[in-house]
Amino acid sequence: NAVGEFKQLVFLHPSKFNYRVRLLSSYIQLKDTVNVLNVAQSIIDLKPKIPSKKVDYYKKNARKILFAFDKKNKMKKDNMPFVKRKPLYFQN
Repeated sequence: NAVGEFKQLVFLHPSKFNYRVRLLSSYIQLKDTVNVLNVAQSIIDLKPKIPSKKVDYYKKNARKILFAFDKKNKMKKDNMPFVKRKPLYFQN
């Protein structure tokens, strides 16, 4: 299973961004939202040993994923149907 392999690689090489990005893409393919968010956040939080454009690209994509998920959730909450409830007490 690819997820298990990438998890093991992330455990063995915690400073490598490439393995985290591959793990993230595996979770995206599996539509595992909780783990997608966790791995994306771990990519953002990880400090690179040597700054590079590739690392900036990985972090930018992880931020996009978190932002898109947050935006999607806010839209769902905003579009909830309004339910009118009957008053508990009737006034005459």
